[in-house]
Amino acid sequence: MFLEQPVATRPAVRVLYVDDSEFDRDLVRDALEQEHGGFALTETASRQQFESALERDDYDLVLTDFNILGFTGLQVIRLVQSSKPQLPVIVVTGTGSEEVAVEAIKLGAWDYVIKSPAHIRRLPSTIHNVLARHEALLAKARADEELRDSQTRLELALAAGHMGVFDWDMSTGHILWEANHAKLFGLAPGEFDGTYARFARCVHPEDLPEIDRAMQVALDSRSEFDAEYRVVWPDGSVHWIAGRGRFWYGDDGRAVRMSGVVIDVDRRRTLEETARRQQADLAHLLRLSLLSQLASGLAHEINQPLTAIANFAGAAIQLHRDGKLTPDQARDVLGEIHQQSHRAGQIVQRLRGFMRKRSTGVTPCDVRALVAEALALMKPELSRHGVRARLSAGADVPRVPADAVQIQQVLVNLIQNAIDSIREGGGGGGNGNGNGARAITVTTTSSGDQVVVRVSDTGKGVGAQDLPRIFDSFFSTKSHGLGMGLNISRSIIESHGGRLVARNNPEGGATFEFLLPTGGQRLS
Repeated sequence: MFLEQPVATRPAVRVLYVDDSEFDRDLVRDALEQEHGGFALTETASRQQFESALERDDYDLVLTDFNILGFTGLQVIRLVQSSKPQLPVIVVTGTGSEEVAVEAIKLGAWDYVIKSPAHIRRLPSTIHNVLARHEALLAKARADEELRDSQTRLELALAAGHMGVFDWDMSTGHILWEANHAKLFGLAPGEFDGTYARFARCVHPEDLPEIDRAMQVALDSRSEFDAEYRVVWPDGSVHWIAGRGRFWYGDDGRAVRMSGVVIDVDRRRTLEETARRQQADLAHLLRLSLLSQLASGLAHEINQPLTAIANFAGAAIQLHRDGKLTPDQARDVLGEIHQQSHRAGQIVQRLRGFMRKRSTGVTPCDVRALVAEALALMKPELSRHGVRARLSAGADVPRVPADAVQIQQVLVNLIQNAIDSIREGGGGGGNGNGNGARAITVTTTSSGDQVVVRVSDTGKGVGAQDLPRIFDSFFSTKSHGLGMGLNISRSIIESHGGRLVARNNPEGGATFEFLLPTGGQRLS
């Protein structure tokens, strides 16, 4: 059994009607009553009655005679426009008075009806047509207002987010910038002429190739355009911009349009640069702090070749005084002095490189050579604590794009931590293996597009409760530690696009492992 659904009824149209002719009011009433409840008619016969009714109730439409005793349809239109401007008005006028109706339309009436039985019978459809047009105009007005509000909100959001919007019609070459976009390029609204050439003149010359490359990549892969670049304002100041966008393609597969946003990242880049400088300064201080711990061993390391030089030179002088210095002896002595001076020079050069404050820049680096340099630098400390170090280097390890000084700092820090762990663990790492081993193994291998470096020791390992916090700032398992060495080391590796992890070895001790992405360059 199906229940019949009730038919939704349309609410009656509320009409306020003013006319001093009872005959005409009867005609209008009869015409509207044909729709059986479709209209709710309020009749008035004077200005006073009309004004009172207009003020008292709400209506959907006003219907007015043109000639009313002491009142005219034009006055009705003005009165409605002043008090309820959204209310449509229809004028009822006598036969042959179309020019009066036209005047009313010019003043703001929505339509007119001739006072004749035939025309009055069509009044309901005229009212519905007027209300439909009126609703359409109201809907358009609402849509326009919503669009203006949306545009205003968008402009506020773009301004607050230091963003701009662009649209590039690639078929015509015209680029549309909104006002905030031009502001990010140091231009006044309207100053941009909409051409790529004008955009290119705003970009720092060194960054134009990168923009072209990023666009070509986006076109080739049909991915989003993404680039950060510098723009030069008319006053000569330089600012960083991030551009994001996408291409739209036609049926033939060719790009026809590009749209996107630009974002002011100048403050972010400035903060990042400041953070990089602060990290570099802190890393330098840590290197100096580490060297101060190694000072006595390094002094002994340098003193050995200097002592040898002094001894060889003294022996040669004495032989010369005794007249016993032969040419062959002189050649041998000078060779030994040269060899020892070269050894001393290498030690000093190694120290100077490690103490360098400023970055050497990113260059293709042989990680095996960096490990060897770090082990050579740590040789006095290894000897002092009786720790044996071994390098296990893979045969085919690619170069990595890196800052050599920074990577060497990470290696030295990890080797020093391994020495401390062995020293505090008392050999064999205190791990119960009982073999008394005091050893560090540094391994370099390649894995896919990464180089892997592992520093393993036979020390005491890292407590299970400490392992999750080992890289935190100011956290240290040493009584004399600052708690910044491993944190800085991790920051250095991550700034190179890699990662640094730690784990305990099953047989005792710990392994610190870092991975660096390769530049695809193999060592010869």
